[in-house]
Amino acid sequence: MRVALIAEQLRQPHSGGVGTYVEALARNLPAFAGREDRIELIGARAPRGVDPLSALGLTVRDVGLPRPLMYEAWHRLRRPAIPGSPDLIHATSLAVPPAEEARLVVTVHDLAFARAPAWFPARGRRFHARGARLAAREARLVLVPSQAAAADVKLFMGVDADRVRVTPLGVRPLPLPPDAEERRKRLGVQSPYVLWVGTREPRKNVPGLVRAFARAASAKWQLVLAGPPGWLEPDITGEAERAGVGSRMLITGPVRSEDLAALYAGAGAFCLPSFHEGFGLPLLEAMAHGVPCLAADRASLPEVGGEAAIYADPEEEEVMADCLGRLLEDEDLRARLAAAGPARAAEFTWERTARLTWQAYQEALA
Repeated sequence: MRVALIAEQLRQPHSGGVGTYVEALARNLPAFAGREDRIELIGARAPRGVDPLSALGLTVRDVGLPRPLMYEAWHRLRRPAIPGSPDLIHATSLAVPPAEEARLVVTVHDLAFARAPAWFPARGRRFHARGARLAAREARLVLVPSQAAAADVKLFMGVDADRVRVTPLGVRPLPLPPDAEERRKRLGVQSPYVLWVGTREPRKNVPGLVRAFARAASAKWQLVLAGPPGWLEPDITGEAERAGVGSRMLITGPVRSEDLAALYAGAGAFCLPSFHEGFGLPLLEAMAHGVPCLAADRASLPEVGGEAAIYADPEEEEVMADCLGRLLEDEDLRARLAAAGPARAAEFTWERTARLTWQAYQEALA
């Protein structure tokens, strides 16, 4: 079997959860491949300087076009073809290439653009809608990270359950750097703090978190928001000033893995109040690091957190504030969740993700 794995996401400055997924597949799939099997990474035009794909130890093939042009040509012209004559092409997002004679497998991480179009700019909606239509029409199998995402694929894409396979994501706790406390100080973090991690975009409900924090947290707590800006970013700083917590909120921006490990390790609580998630990788990462967690009671988040987190309706800010306040004040609850989190996270491994994905490849080629 010759597999072409679309890995261009890893070349973006902030590759996000999709990049984490692609890298994990590239590192773990070879363990399931046979002697005659080949896994090759597919990118757009090779970047100047260091190529992050080259560090993964697999053959890299480039299409030769800049990323935006390649994606546009794939969706509108169904060309250029994937080089190397693969037997199977795995589109790891809704950037869906032409398969020609190969079998096509597509991962749909979420369909938030279809569930609430206002959360996305028009260009993004059009891109994802085209990719979803192509996946529904051409993919032999559609992979999703959760049962909640599987339900959305059926609802919004019209793909029957017999073509959908759930391949939950995994987690590996980040190694704690020896200078973790110093790293937090350099970032401006003050303990105790509530941590949020992600890309700042409308569906993440960060303004709602700010308002809940203002209601629930005593003056000793800081709110730390880690991650890059996204599209249609709300005025979070203004929201914090209006809520009276501007001096107690820190936006770190993008952080390196060592700094993120330090942030998880020192957090007194973690909150992910998203209106929608296809999986919710930061929740799993926080639990793996033993951080007591509060998440929205929506979509995939209860499926991921199980009984190792508490949940609140993200549209009921008083309820969310009450739950956050309980999490910050109830030491017994915090201790229980801190102990339950790593055990729950241990059920989600990248090895399992790769094994289920390889099984899907074999099924698609059968």
